[in-house]
Amino acid sequence: MFSYESRFSLQSDSRRTFIWRAPGTRYHQEDTIERHRYGGAGWLVWGGIILGSRTDLHVQSVTMTGHIYRDVILEQHVRLFRGAMGAEFQFMDDNARPHRANIVDECLQSEDITRMDWPAYSPDLNPIEHVWDMLGRRIAARQPPPTCLPELRSALLDEWCNIPQDQIDNLILSMPRRSCDCGLGGSCQLDSSGEKICNCFSGYARYKGYCYDCDCGPYGTCIIDAGIKRCTCDVNYAEKNGKCEYCSCGENSKSCRYNVLGEKECSCSSAYAQNRGYCEECNCGSYGSCSFEYNRKQCNCKSFAVEKNGVCVVMESTTLEGSTSTRTTVLPSTTQCKV
Repeated sequence: MFSYESRFSLQSDSRRTFIWRAPGTRYHQEDTIERHRYGGAGWLVWGGIILGSRTDLHVQSVTMTGHIYRDVILEQHVRLFRGAMGAEFQFMDDNARPHRANIVDECLQSEDITRMDWPAYSPDLNPIEHVWDMLGRRIAARQPPPTCLPELRSALLDEWCNIPQDQIDNLILSMPRRSCDCGLGGSCQLDSSGEKICNCFSGYARYKGYCYDCDCGPYGTCIIDAGIKRCTCDVNYAEKNGKCEYCSCGENSKSCRYNVLGEKECSCSSAYAQNRGYCEECNCGSYGSCSFEYNRKQCNCKSFAVEKNGVCVVMESTTLEGSTSTRTTVLPSTTQCKV
């Protein structure tokens, strides 16, 4: 059951402001104004709707309190529907203070009435808000219109009963669509099984059922993984400061990336090393690795090799007969086999 209160007065208190807006932006923050006050003499009404039926309309002149809500609304209206529908009955009301009073919670528990969780200030989700709009339009269309409070009360009761039930049912059946929200960064739809599908706009990515700001520029796609933005960049592009920027180390490179400092790092092919942001030829032979330092080739030879003419070659140490001195012979990097 969806329920809520509304106030109707002899003087219009809707204070509607008409604006021009783009299609599909009805509930955007910039197109809405939050109001909580009503003026003028009138009646406070309460009603509840379910598929195929509705409660009687309760009309009162005083403000709703926790005691009135328990003794009148719950005891005289909601409890009867709970008894008729059984354990499948669920009750929706908002988070207004009278609805959350301790005596109200105790009454719901004693009557075994299940209450739905509901976000605060969410009239667009509650279908009965549109029923109040229907009721207000029907009151305004009456000829002659009500001119005093007794006439307004009688008109409210009559028109409440005259609202077609199929219109109320259609509003209730629209709940899945109304509760489908992916945020301002995308559109929402439900598949055949009722699962929410977020179609995020350009510059947004889906994460935990919502579309969040996620832009890597025109040369990559953006995803949010475990709450962290990640860019998948095109060929010859790499992520830098959250954007995909050009990154190339030449044709002899395996990959190019930017480190956390924004500096380019190259992964070069064999016999090549990074120099000034590109992979250049750099070969020190089989017994060492090659790199560039300040634009000069450096050979990092293994422990048994030394650099000679830009190549790492093997050292062989022999002890001279009858002497304590040693002689070092530099062997070439390749040796001939004995015949």
